[in-house]
Amino acid sequence: MGKVNVAYFSLYNALRKCQASRSTKTFWDLDKPCRFWGIHGQSNVRNLMKTKQRTLSSCLAVAVLAALLAGCCALFHSFCFPIIDQQPQSQTVQVGSSVTFTVGAHPRPPSTNALSFQWQKNGVAIPGATSSNYTIASVALTDAAEYKAIVSGSPDTPSAPAFLSVYTVTGNSGVLSTPVNVFKTYSGSGCPHLMDRYYTNYFFNGPNVPPGTPQYANNPPMPKLLVNTCHPSNSPGNKTAVKIVQNNIQATVLACDDDGSVCDGATSTHSSADATLPTGTGPNTNLVRVIIYVKASTLAPGQTQVYCNWAYHD
Repeated sequence: MGKVNVAYFSLYNALRKCQASRSTKTFWDLDKPCRFWGIHGQSNVRNLMKTKQRTLSSCLAVAVLAALLAGCCALFHSFCFPIIDQQPQSQTVQVGSSVTFTVGAHPRPPSTNALSFQWQKNGVAIPGATSSNYTIASVALTDAAEYKAIVSGSPDTPSAPAFLSVYTVTGNSGVLSTPVNVFKTYSGSGCPHLMDRYYTNYFFNGPNVPPGTPQYANNPPMPKLLVNTCHPSNSPGNKTAVKIVQNNIQATVLACDDDGSVCDGATSTHSSADATLPTGTGPNTNLVRVIIYVKASTLAPGQTQVYCNWAYHD
């Protein structure tokens, strides 16, 4: 049924309800316009039109209001976009794990139209990802990206982006892949060269963190942490910096490098930082944060991830 027909039917139904009304004390005195339609007595229509012009206007106003309330989404699309009440959340998971992104949405009242979903990875539609949940059964490093759902209604509404970072663990070392879009704008120095973006949501464990602590476990305990961006998937021209700070209020700098360290025997613009880990036992004295900086102008066209290697050692 066409959208205009929906409005006409809403108008028709409102007039029928008006005819059925017997009330004489409603806000708009609805029995008067109903009498215009010949429900009460044998009133002359012509006289009523001359003496009670407002009765017709009142009845039409009620009908139009009912039509708008019943079908605003059929007439005015821009007012009826879906409401998203649960945004997908950013996550960091280990290679081989399962990860699920979820969006919650409902039609904007009074619409009851069914919603449809389309998930995107870095702005490109994912084939078959058309439900409110999107699951990757076995995550790979290349799955690190920005994910969001387009909720279709009147008009479509995009969810907030969720970012997936992925890491590997091999003994006491691994690789971390982070989507470029999660990096925050930054105007300041790395160590000390100027950088454009940074990301800092990496927490590594000191030697006194209990064994079995998930995500970058330091087991068996080692006193030092090496982090570098000398990964073959990073474009050769990338300018990066690596900083390791203690997870305290002062963010005490333990190591920092942005001077173009040597990767695999060849001078590059990638960086490497090596820090002695804190030996405390509390949450602010046994964790460190790793900060990765990038120079946006040096990112290769189409590069969507930044990789770094990490290793605990003695």
